[in-house]
Amino acid sequence: MTIIAICAMLAVTLLIIGWWWVALVVLVLMGAILSFFRDPERKIPTERNVMVSPADGRVTSIHEVERFEPFDGPALCIRIFLSVLNVHVNRSPCYAVVAAMDHGDGAHLSALNPRSPEENEWHLIVLRHPSHGGAVAAVRQVAGQIARTIVCGVRLEQV
Repeated sequence: MTIIAICAMLAVTLLIIGWWWVALVVLVLMGAILSFFRDPERKIPTERNVMVSPADGRVTSIHEVERFEPFDGPALCIRIFLSVLNVHVNRSPCYAVVAAMDHGDGAHLSALNPRSPEENEWHLIVLRHPSHGGAVAAVRQVAGQIARTIVCGVRLEQV
């Protein structure tokens, strides 16, 4: 909210002194910031065997991984690219409990670089079934050249 107030006051001040074109730039930048950090409501499914995408964006790869450590076996990897126009808030893909979290430092290569999923900073959230306890999904967030920071608001054992 602070950034909105600052941008609005700056834009009004610029309009008063007659610099309408600079005020327009400030308002466009404020709109871009608001768009990037928007957080629309999403419904997480509670039905059995139903998953949704944890992020808005474009699916860039679907492939099998021979061994994924948190699952102690094979897994299906679905990579989703988020442009600056997408919502940058991730959701749980299914009804689950946060079982584990891990973070790895790394580079900040462009998200379009094929090496970025392996080399960039990342944050992993492993989800387990609420009643039988087995791992059901994992969400691995990867930082990029523009979105360089990963902020994770979930806590262990959170549903």
